Amino acid sequence: MDYKLLVSACLGLLLLSGCQSTAPTKSTTVNKKQANKPDWLYTTPLPRGEKLYAVGHSVLTHNQQDSINAAQESARAELAKLIKVVVSAETNVQQEANNQGDMAFYFNEAITNTIPAIELKGLTIDDQYIDEQLKTAYVLVSFNKADAIADITRQIGDIDENLSFQSIKANSPAAEKLKQAGKIKSQLLKRAALNNRLTDFQVQTQVLSTDIRNLQTQAEQVFTSITFSIEAKTDKPDDLFADKLAEVLTQQGLKVTQKSRSTFNVIYNLKWRELTQSGNFYSFAVASVKINEQQNTVSSLVQKAKGVSSDAVLAQDKAIEKLAAQFSQAIAKALLYK
Repeated sequence: MDYKLLVSACLGLLLLSGCQSTAPTKSTTVNKKQANKPDWLYTTPLPRGEKLYAVGHSVLTHNQQDSINAAQESARAELAKLIKVVVSAETNVQQEANNQGDMAFYFNEAITNTIPAIELKGLTIDDQYIDEQLKTAYVLVSFNKADAIADITRQIGDIDENLSFQSIKANSPAAEKLKQAGKIKSQLLKRAALNNRLTDFQVQTQVLSTDIRNLQTQAEQVFTSITFSIEAKTDKPDDLFADKLAEVLTQQGLKVTQKSRSTFNVIYNLKWRELTQSGNFYSFAVASVKINEQQNTVSSLVQKAKGVSSDAVLAQDKAIEKLAAQFSQAIAKALLYK
């Protein structure tokens, strides 16, 4: 059978089957002999007990070790996909999105973006091969699910212990409560991701204790109770910007209300610079925003945006829309982490 055809078929099958892992536990010497190609290069070994196998590959560059490392990353991805495929075929698990209620999307996004990638242990580099003729590096990896399950269970236990020391103080300012709730939510999201891994491995998930579930409810209540008001700093307010900012905040699940009833007052100052060139209108906007809780400034932000159009009004609208979107996300991150 034609060798190139076999390699193409092998790689095509691998692409059908790949999540995340930690550094390999061992590695064999690179095989450079073109006449001694390993069998796994053509056919990935079948699962054996708790062991699953996958092959990764990378283009061979002048730095051979970099090529091997890249092939190892490819193998990690392929192996994790294979794990998910095998488990889904056996259990037919249907994943459903969690219902976040009125929780702001950008608050969730800001929290989620701070969570480190979930790492799995139990990965082994079983063999490596350099094909100098095809300018390709290959690696064979295996994965021990039992090791991974033990490590995931330990991580969940560590999170639960950490959460047992967390609290939301009732007499704290709203900004401080939001940060406290953000830390709790971040840990709960990581815990949920680890539990999803256990589901992938057909292992019973770790249930939340009553105390941690109550803590989760308190954190959710903090997020859903947050409200904003919008106020211009100048005597000539830009109503279009205020309206657009209110619209975007509302779309993202944040509540906009009157100043007397709001948790935070967003005070903005907007400056424009216009330019016409080659029949197009350019609108440059610079906006500064202060977020106040009562009379105290919680955070100060500055954002810039540009709008381009053959119509002057439309160019300004585009700039305002960009600014509003940027601020809605920046406000969420500022309140959670600054």
